[in-house]
Amino acid sequence: MMTGRAVHLPTQPGWTAAELLEASDGIVLDVIVTDIVTVDDDLLVAFAGGPGAWYRPCDVTTDPITLVRPVSWVEASIALQVPSPFLRRQALETVARWRAGGAELQAFVSVRLGLVGLLNPATGEIFASPLESSVSGRV
Repeated sequence: MMTGRAVHLPTQPGWTAAELLEASDGIVLDVIVTDIVTVDDDLLVAFAGGPGAWYRPCDVTTDPITLVRPVSWVEASIALQVPSPFLRRQALETVARWRAGGAELQAFVSVRLGLVGLLNPATGEIFASPLESSVSGRV
């Protein structure tokens, strides 16, 4: 069983890595971070990896989320909302460390929890944001 730090979001409770993966509709394995861009309060994290299942970007106010499975390779991005400057810097340093070290991550999307994010199974570190921010292509 995977253990790890809980995800803490301003408006939602924390979850462990195992709980997030269990509640996920789509998971991509063997993900590596390919790029990181900061935009206002967001970190836009591009990644590539596979196999797994992922979603097609859409407007969640009018369209249901469409999962694509199985896929052998995924190239996508996640907008991680980090409004606190201190926490944004900490998140940026962690994701940059993952990128520089070639950490093999897992990307996940959970419609039920309304979350999308990345987790490091080796350390239990998790970064997640509300699903609407990534699906709608807000950034």
